[in-house]
Amino acid sequence: MKEHDRLQLIDIPRINTFVRMSREEIRQTLLDNADDILSREDKRSYILFAYQHGLAHFDRHFDSSYREDPDRILQGLIDDLCFSGPQIRVGFWARDGYLDHPSSADVPTCHEILPPWDRYSEAWVYYREFRVLSADHIDIMIDSLTKNRDQMPTDEYVTELLPLKTLSSTLRNDPVLNAAYIYDTNYRY
Repeated sequence: MKEHDRLQLIDIPRINTFVRMSREEIRQTLLDNADDILSREDKRSYILFAYQHGLAHFDRHFDSSYREDPDRILQGLIDDLCFSGPQIRVGFWARDGYLDHPSSADVPTCHEILPPWDRYSEAWVYYREFRVLSADHIDIMIDSLTKNRDQMPTDEYVTELLPLKTLSSTLRNDPVLNAAYIYDTNYRY
């Protein structure tokens, strides 16, 4: 885990649904959510760019892309519709508090949730490596920041603390959501 690790909301039940989808269900989910995905600044469902030129154009590109690399299409759909909200930077003290806590050793990881992507697929190259955290894990990070407040500049403390508190509150208010602890990787999206 590194300095550029971050947290983001994740919907694990939705990922589980997407992983079980047929080719036609994936196609329909893309179409049903096209406006939402296309409005996002960062989007991974590259195939939707064909949708802007009409349904026939989309279908042709979807069929071709799905034959070539179905994992990439599924991985893009998961990235676009199962991760939400802003990414929150995880600083040293928050990361240290979480990693030093015994509960950090027994959390689900992306390897248990996502299908094993084919090594020749772009999905394998670009997927997000993450652990699944609960509000309790975020609270451990908050406690670590608070205990080490004198070790960091006030503006850094506040900048890290407020998003973590908001994330913890969001998780407690919506039991379907978790936080993805996304590892720093060489690929930046």
